[in-house]
Amino acid sequence: MRNTEGSSEAEQQEQTHLQEVTEDTALQDEAIINMLDRVLWKEVSINAIQTLFAEEIAAQNITISCIRQKIKRDPLLSKEEPKLVYDSVRAEWRFKAKPADSNETASLPEEQEMIDNGVSRMFQVLEDYQQSSHTSDIVSPTETTGKS
Repeated sequence: MRNTEGSSEAEQQEQTHLQEVTEDTALQDEAIINMLDRVLWKEVSINAIQTLFAEEIAAQNITISCIRQKIKRDPLLSKEEPKLVYDSVRAEWRFKAKPADSNETASLPEEQEMIDNGVSRMFQVLEDYQQSSHTSDIVSPTETTGKS
């Protein structure tokens, strides 16, 4: 009988452990789903902001009153705070417009400096420093007269 009691205790412990693992896994899955929902929501709301405020983003000019008026008509953005939408609109032209506008690639310099020129320039700076009239870069504190 002890074997059956011991085995039933072990089975109960195993079932308890499996329930805990299942609950932990369910919580992790829920957290992942919530995170994905936030990411998808953000993409959807950014797309809505880009379409609703396309003129303002292009002109880089927006007011909070304009945002309040426009988000009232949009079913997705009407739930958002106007200040958050305002910040998102401004972020669109500050962060996303710059790479699209600058399609130019930087050209590398065609001239090359010779080693002799670089070394002579370095020694010229050293000579200028040694010939300067400044004996020290440290400025001594000033004395103040105190009442005695």
